[in-house]
Amino acid sequence: MKTLRPRLLLFLVALAAVFSLSNTGGALPVFPSAVGFGTDTPAGRKGRIVRVTNLLDDDKKPPAGSFRHAVEKVTGPRVVIFDVSGVIDLKRDIIIRDDGHGKHGHLTIAGQTAPFPGITLKGAGIDISSHDILIQHIAIRPGDKLPPVDNRDCIKIGAPKDHAARNIVIDHVSCSWAVDETVSTWSDRGRVHDVTFSNCIFSEPVINGGHSKGSHPYGPLVGRNSNNVTLVGNIMAFTWARNPLARDKGAGAQIVNNLVYRPGIWSNCAIYIGDLPQDPRPVSVVGNVVVRHPVPFTISRSEEGKPRAARTHTKEDYRDTAIYVHKGVSPPPELFLRDNRLFNPVDGKWLPEDGDPWNTGIFRDSPENPVTKLKADPYANSGGTSWTPLPSTEVEARLLAAAGKHPAKRDALDAALVEKIRNRQGSFLEDLPMDAWDIVDIRATRVLAPPPDPNGDPDGNGYTNLEEWLHRRAAEVEGRSHDN
Repeated sequence: MKTLRPRLLLFLVALAAVFSLSNTGGALPVFPSAVGFGTDTPAGRKGRIVRVTNLLDDDKKPPAGSFRHAVEKVTGPRVVIFDVSGVIDLKRDIIIRDDGHGKHGHLTIAGQTAPFPGITLKGAGIDISSHDILIQHIAIRPGDKLPPVDNRDCIKIGAPKDHAARNIVIDHVSCSWAVDETVSTWSDRGRVHDVTFSNCIFSEPVINGGHSKGSHPYGPLVGRNSNNVTLVGNIMAFTWARNPLARDKGAGAQIVNNLVYRPGIWSNCAIYIGDLPQDPRPVSVVGNVVVRHPVPFTISRSEEGKPRAARTHTKEDYRDTAIYVHKGVSPPPELFLRDNRLFNPVDGKWLPEDGDPWNTGIFRDSPENPVTKLKADPYANSGGTSWTPLPSTEVEARLLAAAGKHPAKRDALDAALVEKIRNRQGSFLEDLPMDAWDIVDIRATRVLAPPPDPNGDPDGNGYTNLEEWLHRRAAEVEGRSHDN
């Protein structure tokens, strides 16, 4: 096993203690270091083990041993483990259906069980309309090669009428090469609630991916009929806008300890807040870091009904803002801000210099619809545990060491992305080569033996033998110690 550098090991060993956790007497976190809304889900706990033994996909008759078969055809509580690594070329989205189609909830997808470099989904993503879901340690890189590309997200979470997609945790997942939002929560007639995205990478949506509205290279969207959504400890890189966006007949959101690297040029391209008419309406924005794109730069992109064209953005276009509230928002939202930082590449300074979280160098709202400034965090200790966010000064180093699918030994694509951020390089992905996935399509087989009595709990800590085995596998791919 490769020896980790001492400095890197320090960050990775501290991963489980990133938020100095203590149980508040609530339900058991889905894994020991889980924080955020919905993390008290049992997911697939005490369910059957389903093995993925091949990389095949058939959207009509999924073969036994395929990922689609494990998710769409096997029902009831279940834990999906992988005997194989490589790229799965999907024919359509993997769909985790609502209860109206059977018992598809209570599902754990344990990508940490795959041999190096793990599992990558190509062509499409995962569409979740169910409940009690944990997805860890896979990459979702759909690209723009499988039509139709509109709404080609890596992960979509929504629900049909009279249903709720809920208690969903997406952890250590690398999401890139989307054509619409990278990930989204949105339901026109149902509801989405208690969702956490943690320790993920959201990067490089395709600028010229063929979307009907023109270039649509966006990051996470907390949208219609969504509430109690946490984004914590994620990297958002080379994503033009919505880093994230909370808006559209929805409720508030919790945005904590994320790194936004080189978003688009406008004020609303980083953390963006729109209309949130539903309760609970507050938005909590704590300990985030925004590193703006240097200028000048030239980008080739298109607008709806217009041909693709190159445009050079200069110093005159640049905006400092890290947190932007839409001027037409109604009713005015309630915000809690603390310890957010922005790097201004024009003068090389970190803002705010005076430490004021509402400094106009990083925050902007409208004089016509000013926000209500909250003095206490309305979402503190979400998920039933007591936790404290990292100081913003520690966020970038921590996430570069610990976010993404397999941070201890990254696949070639994640490794290249992290090096660009570390070296202050890189820009937007204008076009995606046909062979972009080949570098991570490394196929290997490794049949792991789960513990005997997988659903037993001899130490009485609430986690089954199988879960503790999965926790050890997760610690290995994250490069940290494990004491559970």
